[in-house]
Amino acid sequence: MWTRRELKERAKKAFKTYYLEAVIAGIVLMYIAGQTPISLTIRSAMNTVSSFSSLVGMIDEMDSYSTDNFEYDDDDEEYDDDEDLGDILQGDEDYDTYEEDATEEETYEEDADDYWSDDSEEDADDYWSDDSEEDEITESDGEDVIFDAASEDINADYIKNIFEDAFEEQGIDPTDIVAVLAVYGIMILIFGGLGILFKIFLVNPIIVGAKKIYLTGTEEQPNLSMLFWAFSRDANYINIVKNMFIMDIKLMLWTLLLWIPGIIKSYQYKMIPYILCDNPNISTRDLFNETKSLTNGEKWNIFVLDLSFIGWRILGALLVCCCIPMLDLAFTTPYKEATYAELYVELSAELEEQSKSPDVM
Repeated sequence: MWTRRELKERAKKAFKTYYLEAVIAGIVLMYIAGQTPISLTIRSAMNTVSSFSSLVGMIDEMDSYSTDNFEYDDDDEEYDDDEDLGDILQGDEDYDTYEEDATEEETYEEDADDYWSDDSEEDADDYWSDDSEEDEITESDGEDVIFDAASEDINADYIKNIFEDAFEEQGIDPTDIVAVLAVYGIMILIFGGLGILFKIFLVNPIIVGAKKIYLTGTEEQPNLSMLFWAFSRDANYINIVKNMFIMDIKLMLWTLLLWIPGIIKSYQYKMIPYILCDNPNISTRDLFNETKSLTNGEKWNIFVLDLSFIGWRILGALLVCCCIPMLDLAFTTPYKEATYAELYVELSAELEEQSKSPDVM
């Protein structure tokens, strides 16, 4: 029975003997084959920080237009009035003149009270008569107008006229926009299809070649040319492409069904590239049966083994944020991949022993 400590010790001892090949293969798996989520995690964190900064900026900008900023005008005006009063009391102006101004202000207030007498209030009521109220658009009338404008009969024509006016002002023919959208759609389909073909016929064989380097390193010194081993005569390129494509399709379907079955199947199919390295001519049925037998009862242990690298991943992500992206490239990825290669060797040995041992009744 294997243990995590034993596998990691053997992996560290092994990949030190082929360190350069291990690092290059790790770079291929990280950036070309996209086997690690660290870069995506860092990019997501950076986007989150950027979005948060933008939100803080918007909040600060909104606060700059709050009503609190307008209190200073009132304070300044009051301060100016107080300053004028102080100047008057200090003798900058004649106090008698100030008293006369105050008397005139009281007289003005009395005249204002007489102006807003009962007679003037009656005149105001006559002004705001029923006839003038008929011409006023109330809040409910405005809502009715809005709802009428949003009705099905008016909405389509209204929006159509807006777009037609905009296109006419810019000198744009609507048929040109449809043609541009069609071209963009075709380009997306073309580049998407090319990306899928690139993944099937180039990336997947390179993944198998990178695994071949680590698997060979468990016993002897690997060669860097093994990275393209799947394209050589010793391998079966068509069979490797076919089986890796079937694995991707099955993983996609299991993941679309539910996330948990997709995760379980990803650990069940984890040994497929190593099996193809050992036996590139294996049939599809035997391939999936063998990986199922290798991982039978071991999925949880493999999952825990995967989690044991999380500390190195977090440290690598922190160093990347500090502009020191060398830990993942120089140690974590080669260390992890060499451990998985040792795991495959151990699981294969256990499966072989089980096949040779007699059945216990």
